[in-house]
Amino acid sequence: NESAYSVILAGNPLNYVDGLNVTVGYENAEQRGNAGKTGPQTDAESVTAAISYAYGPATFGFQRGYRDEGLEGQQNAGATTAQYYNNTYYGIAYAVNDALSVSYQRAESDQKLGTGETRTQEADGYSVAYTMGGMTVSYYTNSVDNANYTVGNTQDNSGVIVSVAF
Repeated sequence: NESAYSVILAGNPLNYVDGLNVTVGYENAEQRGNAGKTGPQTDAESVTAAISYAYGPATFGFQRGYRDEGLEGQQNAGATTAQYYNNTYYGIAYAVNDALSVSYQRAESDQKLGTGETRTQEADGYSVAYTMGGMTVSYYTNSVDNANYTVGNTQDNSGVIVSVAF
């Protein structure tokens, strides 16, 4: 990339609905030509829109995004080169009380290849956090189907995080 810029607008439009937050974003990355590739190459572009709503102890979120790699129409870009990505994310977080919260999130991403084939990667995650004074203990577990857009590649991970503020 030669240069890039991003524009993000976030907030509660007109403060009309308490707990509502809306975000939209755009990014452009100017690209140099790739060695050995011929044909037009456009700038890589991304757009995203997200909405979240907090009501009582629950927060819900949804986001859609699109990224164009700027390679469409380029010769010799490779059959397995990604042309674009279409992404969807959603989740819910629930504060059981002042100390304990639980959440679930899901991500789905479609990758379009130069062959026209589309591969879908799906991820699910769960987390729990407990806060005591200045210390938080968190547990998470994630599972990804078709990880790295490779059909049949499943990856699972989990962990415990302890953070202390003083």
